[in-house]
Amino acid sequence: MRALRPFAVLVAAALGVVTGAAAQSLAGILKPRVDPEEAFVASLSACHMLTFLAICARRGIVVERYEDNAIGLMKPQDRRLVISDVTLRPRIEFAAGHEPDEATISKIHDQSHHDCFLANSVKTVITVE
Repeated sequence: MRALRPFAVLVAAALGVVTGAAAQSLAGILKPRVDPEEAFVASLSACHMLTFLAICARRGIVVERYEDNAIGLMKPQDRRLVISDVTLRPRIEFAAGHEPDEATISKIHDQSHHDCFLANSVKTVITVE
């Protein structure tokens, strides 16, 4: 079971080392360690969020809080296990007087997905709820 051992990745010298391990259900390793699947979903979520925030800033829309509870779905595809779907579930609070309507928010999410370089780099289906 060597493949399930904990590992460490130097993300950037200023950030230090992120410790990881196989999913707890596979390895029985206790958290707080990030498994690669969680990191993948978190990366897609973060890219969407940062793109969303940049678009809002350019439009003068002030975001007070952005929180996402993204989930990923793993399933077999062509006899291999893949993360086939990621669902982003952002909850956003805007500053008073800066609340866009639902149509505008939807357009910003669409543009965020279109502009997110990570979303453009993967086959995974990404949806926003």
